[in-house]
Amino acid sequence: MAIDSILSTLKSDAAAATTPRRKEKPPPPWVNMNWFERILFCIKVPVRAVWCTSNIAMFFLVYFGFMLPVVWFKTIWPRLYWAYEGKLYRWLQAFIGYWGYTAGYDVVEYGDDVKQYGEEERVLMMINHQSTADVPVLMTILQSKGVACRKTLWLMDIMFRWTPFGIIGHNHGDYFIMQGKA
Repeated sequence: MAIDSILSTLKSDAAAATTPRRKEKPPPPWVNMNWFERILFCIKVPVRAVWCTSNIAMFFLVYFGFMLPVVWFKTIWPRLYWAYEGKLYRWLQAFIGYWGYTAGYDVVEYGDDVKQYGEEERVLMMINHQSTADVPVLMTILQSKGVACRKTLWLMDIMFRWTPFGIIGHNHGDYFIMQGKA
């Protein structure tokens, strides 16, 4: 009887050794916080949400406040109009890119620098991002690319058309598509 129990134990140990084990997830940061840090976290989250929302709303008003006086340049002096609009659009991207920085994310870029290609010729760069959270990261990266930042055209879902970024994007020349339609 003792031999049978030893054999069954050995078999179960061998089976356990061959089955892949799941990696245990580290506990969320909330678990390691003391009460003061938890209270501070609960205060920071809504304040940050209000700050980001008001930030984009203010920029929307400022953008059109600066664009309305020069809108007539579009037909008379298009080069000046697009340079002016591109500068404001770059500022918009900087505002949105700054959200990631204030959240504690640093963007580290590696690989070939594409800035050299955008200075002298037209470049088509297609980025398939995975979620809406990638947009501030992309905008942060574009800040260091010179004129590529202000000449970037976005291809967005039609649902973003009437958001503040969509209205500014429409004025900039961005494209809106309905997903799933050929």
